[in-house]
Amino acid sequence: MPVQQPVSSRGVVSLSKDLRLNMPISIPSTTVDVRHKRPPLKALTSIRFFAAMYVVFFHWQIGFHVTRVPLLAHFMGSGYTGVTLFFVLSGFILAYNYPEVKSAKEFWIARFARIYPVYALSLLLCFIRPSTWHQSHVLAGSLLDLSLLQAWWIPLFGAINGAAWTLSVEAVFYAVFPLVLPLLRTMRPRIFALLQFCYLILVCTPAALSFTRFAHQGLQLAGLMESSFPLFRLNTFVVGVYVGARYLAQLPKDAAQPPSNSSSNLRLWLGLLSSLVLLCLAPPLVFMPLKTLLLTYAFLWVIVGLARVTWPALTNHWMQVAGEISYGIYILQFPVGLTAGALWRHVSPSTNAFLPSVVAILIIAYVSFRWFETPARLTIRRVLTGRPVPVRAV
Repeated sequence: MPVQQPVSSRGVVSLSKDLRLNMPISIPSTTVDVRHKRPPLKALTSIRFFAAMYVVFFHWQIGFHVTRVPLLAHFMGSGYTGVTLFFVLSGFILAYNYPEVKSAKEFWIARFARIYPVYALSLLLCFIRPSTWHQSHVLAGSLLDLSLLQAWWIPLFGAINGAAWTLSVEAVFYAVFPLVLPLLRTMRPRIFALLQFCYLILVCTPAALSFTRFAHQGLQLAGLMESSFPLFRLNTFVVGVYVGARYLAQLPKDAAQPPSNSSSNLRLWLGLLSSLVLLCLAPPLVFMPLKTLLLTYAFLWVIVGLARVTWPALTNHWMQVAGEISYGIYILQFPVGLTAGALWRHVSPSTNAFLPSVVAILIIAYVSFRWFETPARLTIRRVLTGRPVPVRAV
């Protein structure tokens, strides 16, 4: 399968003008390919857009406007679980794209180049906005955010950019991926199921404690499990990696995707139904870790099912573009959305600023992807590796 043409340092600027998604161009055999060669899972690219918008709707508190329909309000109130879908999808896609990591350094450079440019842009936009934080919090929060460590210090996890903590968690995932991939690829299903059963007992502990005199400690444990702390988010990623590795191992050797069948379709629809039911539930905090774990499994069914489909509604060009800019939508939602909302209320105080804010987020995310994110990604990888890199750098 042809891979992408390398881009010289002089060609980065012209690339930003001529970039097209999925442009197959041959690459000289002498160039070391640092990009995976698997065919893209287009439907999974598209659902990243829906996950990002689900989180945006949650942060803009859309659920408060539909309280007359309790199930819909609960569904919108579960928008924070979009990050759970991101985490499990991240593990699945990485395992699919990287059957093995020959160079951990190459992998880490690729991931840094993928996430940090737009992440740094989001922080810059947050810094130039008026802040209500105490100066000491701004300083400490800035240091934590710039170093991608804010998820480890829960009191300041959202000090600068409230959505950026997930990138701190993702950084941990990327750090451990080259280490856990060989273990998960060879792990027997029974061993993995046993480990998941042990984790299930752990997430049920807060609920069990709620019926004892340690109810307050159970509530605190549930809050910690649902917080930004990376170690309690790691299982979601690990599950995605394990299933992604097994999915890849079952693919035919010609790298073509297996056709959708009745079994995969059934898994997809059961996953969608299970996810919908769980998203419409609003249990007490002590049951939230269990809800997150069950959603992880339900999302996996959806992901595995969608990996096999070629529905035009999810695989067309515009949905691929929407999926590509989903990262920008997510990480820029606060600095761009709040700024656009403030400007709109200044122009039209009597109207709701939600729609103009969302439009602004979409536009800036697309502009950022075309003229900043991709060229910056290529440049960083070229500088840090000393080699030209593929057009669609990972």
